[in-house]
Amino acid sequence: MLDEVPNGNGFGGNGYGIDPQKSPDFIIEGQVFDCYAPDINTKLDNVLRTLREKTTKQARRTVLNLNDYPVEKRAELIEFIKSQTHKDSKQLDELLIIEGRQVTRAYWRFE
Repeated sequence: MLDEVPNGNGFGGNGYGIDPQKSPDFIIEGQVFDCYAPDINTKLDNVLRTLREKTTKQARRTVLNLNDYPVEKRAELIEFIKSQTHKDSKQLDELLIIEGRQVTRAYWRFE
């Protein structure tokens, strides 16, 4: 399980280079990422609030680990976050999603 410890699960076989010696949660392709793993009872608004705090105080890129989040709510959560990228989540530059051992890029702000 990959929470906020860069043990390689989900990233190792997907071409992502991880530097476990750095202070940020992840260094992926030279970019700093913070990790957030909402639990089963976390409401959409609380996930968005946490992401907003992380992108303004820690890193503008986030790895969202959904392994503990209900499967039936994941698509709704991802679409909700993406709909807020010019509102509450305007500091978010990139969002990677972990589901199982699969890593996907859900959002990327083109600069």
